[in-house]
Amino acid sequence: MVGASSLKIVVRRLPPKLKANDFIKIVNPLPSHTYFRFCDADDSLGALGLTRAYIAFSDIDSLFDFKERFDGYIFLDCEGNESSALVEFALCQALASAKVPLNGNKRDKVDKKQGSLLGDSEYIEFVKSMESAELCGEVSESESKKSALESILDDLQTKESNVVQTQIVTPLLTYLNNRDGDIRRKDEESSRHRQFRQINSSVTKKVFKVDKSLRNHTSLRRLHDSKIFF
Repeated sequence: MVGASSLKIVVRRLPPKLKANDFIKIVNPLPSHTYFRFCDADDSLGALGLTRAYIAFSDIDSLFDFKERFDGYIFLDCEGNESSALVEFALCQALASAKVPLNGNKRDKVDKKQGSLLGDSEYIEFVKSMESAELCGEVSESESKKSALESILDDLQTKESNVVQTQIVTPLLTYLNNRDGDIRRKDEESSRHRQFRQINSSVTKKVFKVDKSLRNHTSLRRLHDSKIFF
């Protein structure tokens, strides 16, 4: 048994180019009703895009009368597309808040907040805060005359100084620094020792050459003296 509130039906499978005015003309006279809504086809669906209509009748007799007349009725749109309509109860029996007129033109919904920005309390507070910020944030003449390059350099210097100040010396860094210092000292000592050995070696060679030359000279002198003696 159909409930007293189940008076909303949907007419499906209407041709894709059918308009609300054309639908009203075809079903005229439309029985007494309290709600009417016509939905155009979704073009993205291509050939599967069909139109549909929602109608809420005033009484159950008007509902059954409409179903007997147009369930299976072949509708024709302006481009010659034909489709057999399907009339059935709408799954959602609730009605939309705004009723669409029979001419198919939707009423524009009025926004209650439209034109109320200047009187909004939050907007007024925002304007006041911006005005106070402009008064307190005046830039000095010297800063305003700075070029873009100078400003960039100042920012870089500030960042570098902040990085140096925020460096943290950990035990690991201390150990690595000390180890590097020990390695450098050992390298310097090894270099000095090599230089010292090279100097000693060169001096020893020179002394050896001088001593050898002296011994040779002494031997020749003795030989000469012996020849004279004999």
